[in-house]
Amino acid sequence: MEETIACADNTIRVLHVIGKLGSGGIETLLVSLIENMSRSDMEIHFLLFDEKVQGFYDDLVKRQGCELDYIKSINCNNKIRKTIIRMKRIKSFLEQQKYTIVHLHGGPQQYIYAYIARRTGAKAAIIHSHSVRESDGLRTKMVSILKYCFRNSVSYYLACSEEAAKFAWPKNVSREKCAVLKNGIPVDKYRFNKTTRDSFRKKYGLNEKFVIGHVGRFAKEKNHEFLLEVFDLILKENSESVLLLIGEGPLETPIREKANKLGIADNVLFFGTTYDVASALMGMDVMCFPSVCEGLGIAVIEAQAASLQVIASDNVPDSADITGYIKRLNLNDPARVWVDAINAYRGGYRRTDMSDAIRKAGYDIKDSAEKLEKLYRNLASASGGGSRQIAFAVFEDTRSYRSCIQEVAA
Repeated sequence: MEETIACADNTIRVLHVIGKLGSGGIETLLVSLIENMSRSDMEIHFLLFDEKVQGFYDDLVKRQGCELDYIKSINCNNKIRKTIIRMKRIKSFLEQQKYTIVHLHGGPQQYIYAYIARRTGAKAAIIHSHSVRESDGLRTKMVSILKYCFRNSVSYYLACSEEAAKFAWPKNVSREKCAVLKNGIPVDKYRFNKTTRDSFRKKYGLNEKFVIGHVGRFAKEKNHEFLLEVFDLILKENSESVLLLIGEGPLETPIREKANKLGIADNVLFFGTTYDVASALMGMDVMCFPSVCEGLGIAVIEAQAASLQVIASDNVPDSADITGYIKRLNLNDPARVWVDAINAYRGGYRRTDMSDAIRKAGYDIKDSAEKLEKLYRNLASASGGGSRQIAFAVFEDTRSYRSCIQEVAA
């Protein structure tokens, strides 16, 4: 494999612009990537948007030797004005703190940030798409406009899936400037272990219970309301059922209130955040994942690694189905259809070691980290921040994003 290495005496300074290091899938991916990268000649920084908020992964990334930088929180209710102020502050920050590569994650504004990064001296700006659409129609339209207007400022495009690429990449993007980087996971950590399952279930009083689980932020796109409606029907038929919810987020309080209103709160376990999602997945009997939109759904990949059956919406990309442990349903289907699909696994099923299948599909975090590390080195050493031939130097199998580009350009 061709590889271009930066000069030994040059430190590659990488800035991830993410806003907050919460417990979501993007943050979990970035932490795993950093843990598995060789960073002897790299500095990794995170730019966060509120110094008053303690993020779930803040302390962990500090222990990994990363730096947390902050844009002072903005007390302004006008969203447009708030966005403009933040852009000015980011520009000022980047003028003072020079970075080799600025790696941007999510939101229409990331295209503008790429322009600011290049104008203030960054050698390369990466747009990394983790979603197939924004949270509302206006933001989705903004992406369509901004990705065209600022396309010349972007050095490289990454996406977690072909579906996410179609949403975030310009139609005329050159194949030398883009690639699908799979959301790898620490495969061995998620390998099913019956002892771990039994221990988790005993610790949280789940023995003899039928445990339906979900992993994800309490946000609109995760569709917790529908999940509660499905569980309500399940509980009416079997009082020994439990809904286990892993995560945090802005809609947690409304979801708790709905659980109370439905009279199912005693059987809903709001678990909160945890560093040990793997044990929780092993303790579950079925995962229900009724997302309204997903760039990939890293929790679904983790569940399959734990050989946990997933009942997911068909908004989860086809590429997430890598083991056959997924059944995909339409959200327009009645809740009864979802209930029957979940109940089909009440009697149990075979759970086995899926690590080889996960690795074969390209979802080993070690592989993803190696590719990202080589991409950083190539971008840092390319003359003028150019990216020609980088894709072929870093990604051995170019078919995935080649086909994606062809579909995007169609």
